[in-house]
Amino acid sequence: MPENVTATPSWRFSAGPDSSLSNDAETRPTVSLDITSRAERDVVVHVRVGRADPQDPPPTLEQRSGIHTWRPVTLTTHAHDATGSFPLDVLPGQNLASLRMDPHARPAEQGTAIPVDITVRDGSHTLGREHLRVGMTALTIVATAADQPADDVPTMRRDGEWKSVKYTITNHARSDVPATRMRLELTCEPDPERCPAGTGLRHVLSAFRAQWRDSGTWHALDTSREMNVPTGTLPPGSSRTFEVRLRVGTGQLDGVRELELRCRVMGPAADGNHHTLVEAVGRRLHLR
Repeated sequence: MPENVTATPSWRFSAGPDSSLSNDAETRPTVSLDITSRAERDVVVHVRVGRADPQDPPPTLEQRSGIHTWRPVTLTTHAHDATGSFPLDVLPGQNLASLRMDPHARPAEQGTAIPVDITVRDGSHTLGREHLRVGMTALTIVATAADQPADDVPTMRRDGEWKSVKYTITNHARSDVPATRMRLELTCEPDPERCPAGTGLRHVLSAFRAQWRDSGTWHALDTSREMNVPTGTLPPGSSRTFEVRLRVGTGQLDGVRELELRCRVMGPAADGNHHTLVEAVGRRLHLR
């Protein structure tokens, strides 16, 4: 999150866009609010949501505090933005809240953002203010076990059985997302002494075999190094599904009880390097 805009002995406020972690096909961007107060307060949160394109329809806004459900915030529409406010009960200590925006429009391209201004007031006093640019969702990636419900944790047997995970990447933008690739990473969660970071981790992961496919033909991946699956250019509104499978090959796996398979979609940046566009929630794999 950005630096606190208001920091007093009795009050602190900050806000920032949520991470690029994608656990479903949700495309509405969210912002997290973090308010710390020494005393109970009744404050009002004022929000201005801009538009990435003046031709876009008016946005809508929801807010949620604590474990409560999402509640709509009434917005007044203007030529280039919409404004609204809602009351928030602040208790002593840390208070967390969230905003969820629906631009009702697809982003022009990867990296398109909308301006969002948030001001917290206590009566006539301004307690904090944040000016943000919140990225619109151009890409989502959804991971599911190929042969199990999404909420189940796949179990891998040590006898060489393949276990598969499917990843579906969708481009929600109005333009191509060029030259992307899917980067896969294995991390292990045994006794730390059995699988230390660095060389020890590589030794354990090299005991696995990995393959991927998108339309029938399996291609080998080297688990002892960075695993990249070329996804190519994604046209507007398109989706592609890739299947990745793992099995225990050869090597010392005593003490390894659980793995996590992580997946990120990488794309080119202005400096010529690839950076993370979106990341899937890690898929845990039990070993038995």
